[in-house]
Amino acid sequence: MLAAFGLSLSWLPQHALTPYAARPALERAAVAVCVERQAYRPRGRGSAGAVRNQGARTIVTKLTSLRSRNGAVDMDGMGRLLRGYDIQGPMLLDVLQGLKHANRWEMCQAVARYVEASYAPKRRGAPRTREELPRFQTLSPTDDGEDMDMGQLLAMQGEEAEPLEEVLPVDTVHYNVLISACARPRRWKEALALVDRMRKRNIARSTVTYNSLLNVLHRSGRWRLALKMLKQMRREKVPPDTVTFSSAIAACGSAGEWQRALLLLPLMAAAGVSPNTITFSSCITACEKKGEWRPALQLLEAMPALDLAPDLICCNAAIGACARAGEPAQAENVLRQVLVASGIAPDTKSYNGLLTAHANAQPAQWQGALETLEAMLAAGEI
Repeated sequence: MLAAFGLSLSWLPQHALTPYAARPALERAAVAVCVERQAYRPRGRGSAGAVRNQGARTIVTKLTSLRSRNGAVDMDGMGRLLRGYDIQGPMLLDVLQGLKHANRWEMCQAVARYVEASYAPKRRGAPRTREELPRFQTLSPTDDGEDMDMGQLLAMQGEEAEPLEEVLPVDTVHYNVLISACARPRRWKEALALVDRMRKRNIARSTVTYNSLLNVLHRSGRWRLALKMLKQMRREKVPPDTVTFSSAIAACGSAGEWQRALLLLPLMAAAGVSPNTITFSSCITACEKKGEWRPALQLLEAMPALDLAPDLICCNAAIGACARAGEPAQAENVLRQVLVASGIAPDTKSYNGLLTAHANAQPAQWQGALETLEAMLAAGEI
């Protein structure tokens, strides 16, 4: 359990201490969300500058100049534009990356559909020409599907599974970009449909695939669905990584589920995944949101034993937890000792947290607040 990281469970309620295997609900109690960690790095400014290949850069520039029709992708115009290009493999990846950085998620998915229809083997009922491709249908990001069965969610936009014999030109790495492109506009239903499409087309789902999907669900506020997706990830034996658990903790924390966030740590240890500073900062931030200063400070104290140095984000989150609870002495201890021991200079947020702690104390400690203001003035923070 948490003892694997040198942490105590004494401040958790007894029902939260039930062994993981005995609580089926906790099998879904981890969200794996992360930004795609491919070796791709954007260059330059704008969508065209984010593309490495000159030909792909030209295609992205032309595609982004196409006007949409009533909010939908101009499939006819896109088809005419792409007919003169052999867009597959690295070229397709660069085009999708460029459209993603241009925040053209609809065009991103439309291009992938076009390529699949152009190169996929024909089968009964499949469109015979590009003009017969279905128009892209948009879904409202505010629609709530949390009460639906996961099979229903995955089948919302997909067709019946029909395995393909040939290697498709749109593979795992391309789908990872398509899914991650849904994060900024918070198009969680489209992201779910893409993962379901991968399953039906026998395209392998990787850790990046599920991390990208869960990032979309996290940004969309669909944390319960993200928990279900983690269960699906485990069922498919897709291994999690440090980013997976760190993002899972952040997702639970943003929903106020600080206990679930901390219970992800033993799962992390059981999976043989090492935590990093971001993992602990996510845990402490989860405690901060609920003013749980005791576990926040315990997490901060456990970091050196794991050869992890607390950073400014961790310390400010711990100070914030003390501030919400009205514990100025504990907040000042973090500011005066932990930050100094780590060689980190406190910033305005650090001092503001200490001021808030003095204000929230019972009774309010105005003398301490004045001393904090003087310290801010001396440090040049005012």
